[in-house]
Amino acid sequence: MLVKEILDQGGDVIAHVYDTTAVDKTTFPTPAEFPLQFSVGVNAEGRVFMPHVHLPIERAIVGTSEFIYVFAGRMDVKFLDCDGKILDNASLEPGMGMIQIRGGHALSTIEGTRFFEIKQGPYSGVTADKAPVEPY
Repeated sequence: MLVKEILDQGGDVIAHVYDTTAVDKTTFPTPAEFPLQFSVGVNAEGRVFMPHVHLPIERAIVGTSEFIYVFAGRMDVKFLDCDGKILDNASLEPGMGMIQIRGGHALSTIEGTRFFEIKQGPYSGVTADKAPVEPY
């Protein structure tokens, strides 16, 4: 399921790219130490999930992680280190997603792309949460 791991020059993880279509059982592909996790559920018809509530656990998180999942079209991603330098790139097809742990990215949509994006909140807006980088 893990297609690509993007590392910075120091060996720290910047991002992961995943192909969710390559999964045949429910899995959490993200490492436990990531500040944002996701799962891919693969279940037989009629499965009943245990009813539950989420506990009010306080967490301290530095930075903003982001998950992008493409469900139609295509998105090209350039992965940037914390200084805005390009480290790697990937093309996300339907059923693929990426999780950005640190650093940043440049995104380009192709073919009328539809995707969803999840990031930690509260979101303070473009000027408070993002630092633009010069074109590469």
